[in-house]
Amino acid sequence: MKLDGEVLLAPMTSLLQRIGAREIHWEPEKFTLPEGEFDITVNAADSPELTDALFNNSTPFFSINGKQCLLYIPYGTFSQLPKFHFMDCSTVKSKYKEGRIDRYVITNRTSGLFKMFVSEEWYSRENTEVEKRLKVCKKCLKEWDSYGYKGYRRLTGETAKNQAVDDFNIEEFFATCKTQFKNLPSRSDQSILLSKDDYVENWSAISTFYRENKHWRCEKCGVDLHDYHRYLQVHHRNGVKQDNSPDNLEALCVLCHSQAPAHGHMQNETQVPPEVRDLILRRREEMKRKEDAFLRMTR
Repeated sequence: MKLDGEVLLAPMTSLLQRIGAREIHWEPEKFTLPEGEFDITVNAADSPELTDALFNNSTPFFSINGKQCLLYIPYGTFSQLPKFHFMDCSTVKSKYKEGRIDRYVITNRTSGLFKMFVSEEWYSRENTEVEKRLKVCKKCLKEWDSYGYKGYRRLTGETAKNQAVDDFNIEEFFATCKTQFKNLPSRSDQSILLSKDDYVENWSAISTFYRENKHWRCEKCGVDLHDYHRYLQVHHRNGVKQDNSPDNLEALCVLCHSQAPAHGHMQNETQVPPEVRDLILRRREEMKRKEDAFLRMTR
């Protein structure tokens, strides 16, 4: 007996139509995103083994080709600037574990001035390239104490600790640790790697292409935003806005995006107005009701 597939599936088709499910044609093959257009300043010291060279050396300090170097995130706001790190402290370890270490810049400058891209607010896409004097990471100072330096661990009170941060001198630090490195950097040395933390020039096309491929659905909560494109955003998993490989991208509704690591600045009414939050929550509830109804009818 020959079975008619359409007849057999008719009850399921009718059910899907009643609950308002949209037909989606899935394409399992891997897709290719448009090429990103950007400029990155990299000198000869950069290589595929760069991360290994930083973290897998004989000391807790960062070094490239025997030269001690510093790590810092090259962007911030005028009111909140990042700290720089001279060793693999607990903060850096956590970023490495989260897969966000690529956000950092490696530099062996000793002047204390760092190349930065600074904006008025975190969510602003307009920034200014400046040189700023950054403060040293307190966790680096605390964890360095076991190697013998000025007794930071023994300091009591925030005033004394803040003063130690203000008094920190990079040249003195390099000189103190000179026996642990083959070479010392000079003032003429430039950043080994400097990447502007900004979206690529054709980011709008890449974002639209990626969200279309995901059928305008949030990859985390599943909410359908095909009629509200602006509420579905593309998240960079490792925090590097210029890394637009498909594995690094994730289509997220604005609520899920605001809950991603280091995205707490999005959890305000400026970024997610109440009406947008309510819309997404209603759609999640509606989606859950339809799923429950579907499961009951298929039992």
